[in-house]
Order: sequence, then C-alpha cells, then structure tokens
Amino acid sequence: MSAFLYSVMRLPECMSRVSLVLMGQSEEVFSRRGYPHVDRWQPVNALARRRMMFYDGAGTLAAFIASVSDIDDLIPIITAYQIEWNKLHQRLHGARILAEMETQAGHEGQTEAVCATLGISEEDFGKLQVAWGRPSGPTCSR
Repeated sequence: MSAFLYSVMRLPECMSRVSLVLMGQSEEVFSRRGYPHVDRWQPVNALARRRMMFYDGAGTLAAFIASVSDIDDLIPIITAYQIEWNKLHQRLHGARILAEMETQAGHEGQTEAVCATLGISEEDFGKLQVAWGRPSGPTCSR
C-alpha cells in the first residue's frame, strides 16, 4: 500500500482513466508528434509534485518535463502505480467486494469491508480518498 500511496500522491486524480502518457519539453515537441495545443487541455495536478500536466478527457495525459531526472522520476511512479493498481483491482474483484458493497448498508460498513479486503488501515484508505479528490465514500468503483 505504501508504494501505491506514494505514486497516487505524485500523479493526477485522472490517472485511473489514463491509457497514454505523453512526455515532452515544450508545446512544439508535442505538436511535432501529432498532439498540438496540449496546453489547452484540462490542467491537472498532483498533490505532491509540481509538474505541468494536461489531460485531454479521453485517456491521454501530457506531462511537461524539464530534464532527464523528470523522466527518471515519472516512469517509476507510473510503473508503481500500475502494478499496485492491478493488485488492488485483483483483490477487490477476487473478493467480490463490489457486489458486497452494493448490498451493505452505510458508509462505515463499506469502508470497513474495503479496508479488510485490501488489508489496509482506514487511515490509508482516507489518504487514497483525499488524493483522488473524494473525501467521503469508497472509491472502488473507479
């Protein structure tokens, strides 16, 4: 869970909807590769990183990078996010938690069920909700 929390804090909330990440140093670089005006897309931010990023609303994230160290930072974070996201997804679906949540009454019961299935504390669950911009209610249906 710590690797997932680390990556979630450093990536924008839209990451669960992203299927393509573009990296470039300038608008010109994106444009030359067939992605003009990425700076007109929706600006998105991460809680723990200041990096210019834009989301097209259809699965593409454009990240402006200033140096090789930005690439060395971004690639491992995205990789960790995907690996840990897949693990969480498998646990939730393996335990059929989504179906259980639909039949359980009350937010507190849902949170407890999700935390138990994922093997995380309610504190860590709260951190995930804040990072995803959802301060209340489970976010597992994403």
